[in-house]
Amino acid sequence: METVAVMKKTRGRQKIPMRKIENEGDRFATFSKRRKGFYKKASELSWISGADIGIVLTSPTGKIFSFFNPSPDSITGRLFNRGQWLGERSLAIDARSRAAVDELYGAIDDLESHMEAVNQRSKVLDLSLRRPPPPQGRRTWWEEDVAEFTAEEVERYQAFLEGLQNGVSSCLGAAILGAPPVSAAAPHEAAAALYSALPSNEGNNI
Repeated sequence: METVAVMKKTRGRQKIPMRKIENEGDRFATFSKRRKGFYKKASELSWISGADIGIVLTSPTGKIFSFFNPSPDSITGRLFNRGQWLGERSLAIDARSRAAVDELYGAIDDLESHMEAVNQRSKVLDLSLRRPPPPQGRRTWWEEDVAEFTAEEVERYQAFLEGLQNGVSSCLGAAILGAPPVSAAAPHEAAAALYSALPSNEGNNI
């Protein structure tokens, strides 16, 4: 069996040479983008290692940017007063600043975890919405005629609707308040489980 060589359509990952960007607009854009990434890396290093960091940058246009953690006074005080201990007031300010930064980092981690959970639930809901319509002759749950139900089916259908309402309310409250939903399952999953329990809809999907 012959093997046909496939030509690569792209050059693949290339190493960018370290040289000054000649285009002025590209140079400004690169500085702005890299500066934010630089701050992020410095902030992460300070958080995980407990190091105090001070950064002063001058942009191509002459503007000065700075980043200090835990505070400018703490960094400059140690820089210009080497070998001297900070006073009690400076140490207290330093400790409060560090505690505030740690608290913000904790809040960011919680927010990122919550956003990841929301994205996962959104993917599940998106997949459910892309499902093909039910075969001809089968009705979706919102098309059901309650008048045709028995007393037992009415109770199950009511439980299904209440479960759907609670699930939607939980996720809506989580999105507004930033709190985790009461139930870890997506509303659609909970509703599907209840709906499939109806005798007239065994094996059907919402």
